[in-house]
Amino acid sequence: MLESTGGRGVSATLVPPSELKLQEPMVAEALAAALARLADHHGCGWLALDGPQAWKHPDNGLSWSRCCDREANAPAKVGQDGSQVKPRSYAGFVDFSIHVFDELDRLGWPRLSSKEPTESRLAIESFPLKAWRSLDRRPLPAKRKCRTPAQREKWRLSLADLVALPPETSHDELQAVVGGLGALWLRAGLSGQVAFLGRAPLQHEGRWREGFIVVPAKQPGATSEHFATPCFGGGSPSSRHPPPSTITAQLGILKAQSGIRTLQFCARNAHRGTIT
Repeated sequence: MLESTGGRGVSATLVPPSELKLQEPMVAEALAAALARLADHHGCGWLALDGPQAWKHPDNGLSWSRCCDREANAPAKVGQDGSQVKPRSYAGFVDFSIHVFDELDRLGWPRLSSKEPTESRLAIESFPLKAWRSLDRRPLPAKRKCRTPAQREKWRLSLADLVALPPETSHDELQAVVGGLGALWLRAGLSGQVAFLGRAPLQHEGRWREGFIVVPAKQPGATSEHFATPCFGGGSPSSRHPPPSTITAQLGILKAQSGIRTLQFCARNAHRGTIT
């Protein structure tokens, strides 16, 4: 769980993954229910998940990507349906992640649809890789290159001006903290320090399409980067909210990790129903 301590300051508390109480085989409905239950238990109103929330709109002017994918330079290109995901190895993850968002919506945690949100409960898409870059910090390398605390130390220390984390902070926990900063700062009323990538989610042909990715901005007043794309929509971020708590959840390519007080639930191959 991430909590605002004033200004850009953040407090992160690590909670054991066992609190999610998930069993195999894991399905999107079970993960969404566990996240919602744990968020209620800890008094957190907003969930930030690193994973696609919706499919591409056919009329967004791009060949394969959602607008937010293009602006974030995301490795997964979310097409109009599972058959159009690129690369194909991401298809299971993308489908699983969207189903988690769908189920959270059904449980009362809707997708972020406005840059001036008033909802007490929200499910927000994040993207740690873009968050590191937006903060002008070198992105954390792949897990295979940062297996030990010593290898991750420089990235943990690079966040010291924002949040104090223990030396044993895992790779998943670092990603969850960074990925959740944008949602937390938006919730805390620091809208000028948040960047919105993409366009508001909407329903088309029975499916949710597009959606915002929310990341922390490098400087006050920064907005999403400008790209020469024909994506529809627009607007500027603004928000007025009391300082709250935000749960961050990592949905990885072959895993689902959830952060409650930066709790990391690691479910390797989650979309295949295997938990480790």
